[in-house]
Order: sequence, then structure tokens, then C-alpha cells
Amino acid sequence: ASNYAPWQRINKIPGMDFICYKSTLFVELNKMKKLFPDIYSKAYPTAFNLPNDFSEFQCEHKRLVGLVTNVSSDSSNSSTPTWVVKPRNGCCGHGISLIQSTYEASDIMEQSVCQLYISPYLINQRKFDFRLYILVASLDPLTFFIYNEGIARFCTDPYEPPSRSNRDKKFCHLTNTAINKENGSINPVDFTKKFTEIMTTILQRSPQKGKMLYAKICDVSRAAILGVLPMMLG
Repeated sequence: ASNYAPWQRINKIPGMDFICYKSTLFVELNKMKKLFPDIYSKAYPTAFNLPNDFSEFQCEHKRLVGLVTNVSSDSSNSSTPTWVVKPRNGCCGHGISLIQSTYEASDIMEQSVCQLYISPYLINQRKFDFRLYILVASLDPLTFFIYNEGIARFCTDPYEPPSRSNRDKKFCHLTNTAINKENGSINPVDFTKKFTEIMTTILQRSPQKGKMLYAKICDVSRAAILGVLPMMLG
């Protein structure tokens, strides 16, 4: 910043790559999770960077398997812990896969993020996610804003708990618009909705859950920004 005159402005926050690349993002968030476990354990599902964190992933997977009761030896059982593997710099859903064993993870050589697949909240039997945008206006003082409107991205096939037999059914597991637009002749307006529209639906169906949801989204956004801030400033 010392190379710029006081009146000059730049249109990109330095160090944003730590957010844009999944691997560097979760390296920094995992550091914060060790320092503030009560906050960051709730901010995002358990995540590992493969192949670097394979040993840690292996231990966690075995621990989760041990917590599952009455699991048969059939690895296709839907109770088996499932992990979503994403390339470090992937986009539009390219290269995403679901795995359910440490053996599958041992074959991953490309830098990837491996994140626990959590049971989703469904609307009309379909999985969805929210995409909201944040404006980082200043690093000193740290100032950022979250937009009130965003996008809800839906899967185009009904959700099925992940198992060996359905892990490749991308239209029921992956919410990426670039993927779901390939599902036949489905109109994009059927699987891309306004954030506020879906928030209203959640509030109507689950008042207690919906009441606190936006505040929790803001908390997660704040944790993500603060989590990468030290590296961005560095």
C-alpha cells in the first residue's frame, strides 16, 4: 500500500487469492479453528486439504465411522460418512466427487479440499444452497458489507442420502447452476431462486430455524473474512 498515493484507489483487495482458492481458504480457516474452536466448528463442515492432510483425514473418518451405530460391513450403506472432494481452484462444479473411504482419498494426488457432506435442509425434496455477496470496502479499518439479496441454487433431482449406488448422481447432490442446467429441458427459473424468496419459505415452514438464519449467515461471513485477514494483511 505504501507504493500508492493517498488519493489513489485500487479495485481489488490484496491477498484475495486466499479466499478465491479453496485450498488456501481452508488452510487459514483451519488455523483459526484450532484457536477458536467454538466459533469455527460451527462456521463450516470439517475440511481437510488433500493429499497434505491425509493422515488427519484418515483419523477423522475412522472416528466418524466408529460413531455410526448398526452400520453393516456393506460400504454402500448410506450411514457411511461421505466427503465432498473439490479441486483447489475448480469452478462450476467441475471435478467434484463424493468419496466414502480412506482408500479412495489415498488416490487423490491433485491439491483438493475434502469436506464432510452434511445432511441438508430440503425444500420440495431438493437440496439447495445460498450464494450471497460481500463487499470488502476497506482493510484498515476493516469494513465489509453483505448484500441483502442473493441467489438460492437448487438441485434439479430429488435428494437421496449419498451411497455407493448414487454418488455419481450429480443432479441430486450438487447445486452448481452450471451442472443443473444440463439436466434435460428444465427451465433455469425452476432451480435458481431469489435468496429472499427462499428465506420467506423457510420462515413459513420452520419459524424458529428461519428466525435466526440470516444472523447466522452474517456470523459465518464475518468468521470467514476474519479468518483470512491476517494472511491478506501479510
